[in-house]
Amino acid sequence: MKPFLLQPKMLSLFNVFYPTGYIFAMFPTLEHAVEAERALVACGLSEQDILFVEPGAILSEIAATIDDEKDSLPSVGTESEYIRLYRDLARQGHCALMIPAASGGETELAMTQLRRFPLSDARRYHLLAIEALT
Repeated sequence: MKPFLLQPKMLSLFNVFYPTGYIFAMFPTLEHAVEAERALVACGLSEQDILFVEPGAILSEIAATIDDEKDSLPSVGTESEYIRLYRDLARQGHCALMIPAASGGETELAMTQLRRFPLSDARRYHLLAIEALT
């Protein structure tokens, strides 16, 4: 499991966190995330492709991609609303895994494993849509 590092390809045209082709799955504890990562590797995913996102990175890097002053009225279904959710969970100590899932088959394979663990939230980022998986 590699540590998360925000990259330009993980941002939308408006520089908001939008990791197209990934599942962003949040867990209440580090232990749950580590166990989930082991299950993903056991079913064939590469450990090097799975990113671990600690609460501090969610707060300092991901949450920093939205402007709460400019975006003060939340709009359900937008990237900003989901980032606020991630921020709120990270403040409670939740962490995340980012799992590559370019296809529906890859998503189903990953989610079969992830559903075995307590998930705080899980979403797959498509090119033009964000799919709720929990």
